[in-house]
Amino acid sequence: MRLMKRILLLNLVLFVVLTGCGDAESTSVEENGFVKQFGFWPSFRGPEGDGISDEKLANQWPDPAPAAVWEKKLGGGYSSFSVAEGRVYTMSRSADEEIVHCWDAHSGRTLWEHKYEAVYRAFADFDPLWHSGPRATPTIDGDRLYTLGSTGILKCLRVDDGTEVWSLNLFELSQQTKMHKFGYSNSPVVVGRKLLVEPGGTNKRSLAAIDKLTGKILWLTGSYRYGYATPIYFHYQGEKQVVYFTGEGPVSVRLDDGSEIWRYIWETELDINVATPIFHKGRLFISSAYGRGAALLKLNGKNEPELIWKKNTMANYFSSSVIFNGNLYGFSMGRLRCLDLETGAILWDEPGLGRGSLLIADNKLIALGERGVLAIANATPSDFDEIYRWKALDGGVWNVPVLAAGKLFIRSETEVKVFDARYP
Repeated sequence: MRLMKRILLLNLVLFVVLTGCGDAESTSVEENGFVKQFGFWPSFRGPEGDGISDEKLANQWPDPAPAAVWEKKLGGGYSSFSVAEGRVYTMSRSADEEIVHCWDAHSGRTLWEHKYEAVYRAFADFDPLWHSGPRATPTIDGDRLYTLGSTGILKCLRVDDGTEVWSLNLFELSQQTKMHKFGYSNSPVVVGRKLLVEPGGTNKRSLAAIDKLTGKILWLTGSYRYGYATPIYFHYQGEKQVVYFTGEGPVSVRLDDGSEIWRYIWETELDINVATPIFHKGRLFISSAYGRGAALLKLNGKNEPELIWKKNTMANYFSSSVIFNGNLYGFSMGRLRCLDLETGAILWDEPGLGRGSLLIADNKLIALGERGVLAIANATPSDFDEIYRWKALDGGVWNVPVLAAGKLFIRSETEVKVFDARYP
């Protein structure tokens, strides 16, 4: 009995040390349910929501290009990957159906598919130029998987076989008569029992928290114009805050009831705010394209955040930036850049990849350009220190790469390729 008590106590100490539960100004394990582990990338931008992987990445790569461990053809879509327990999930579209895919992460063997009807052309205001497929990335939470399609169909599926637990139509919940111009694209976020989503309605139907187990609406609030970014959660200045980057700018609401804490006006052409905001040491970084640029805000309790700087040095078109070692890395339209986070000044600028997506792992940048070129470089503010690049994919590529379980997962609208990240 004494030995068992000692083991339990040791496990508790390790749990606190590894997960940082003592940090009152960060997301606790009790709230998001995520514990860092090898091969675990449960949601968009990873377990910490910061776009940084803890896994190792090779320093040398074969010439002229590495061979894929496995690959797949898809019908379309901009969804990224989530990975857990040797399984990888993403979404695509084929004709009038959206598809949730589950594959063996190491072999690519199909474990299951979940298909459902999603007729994009039924929505006259959904721009046909953007009918490729789902934008949101699946979110893993224990034995459940949460997915959101372009027409607002939110689903809870079982991870083992893809069977549906519950489903909710966010477009119907919004009570809007017009579909958002580019469809739904916010990935679902799990915090404790709550699933955070953005229906995008007016008349107090903008933002919502759903009971993740039952699909019951816990709160529905706000009259903000729809934004396309995935919301973030953090605990700061005594408040459990959820920040939604709406079409009008970032809005902070209380996790418990959705009541507003603060807002900051940041309007763009067509209300397009796509890149996920970044919370870092009491400050919030936001960025948008369409001539808007970027800003670093200092949070100020219940008051409007204070502007630290606002510049056009970073304009995230669709992909989110990453803060690493005090510097900011990201795609400013068609240029990969590193900025001094404190001032917004450009430290280096690398053209050639187009409007791409970024991941950081093992002190390296993994930059995937919109034409399928993958570049790996050391993450340093001094210059763009490239290690390797190759043409990895065909077709349009607006999908964020993922490094998990020793594999580098990349995809375009129409194909998936998986590489051994520890080569050779």
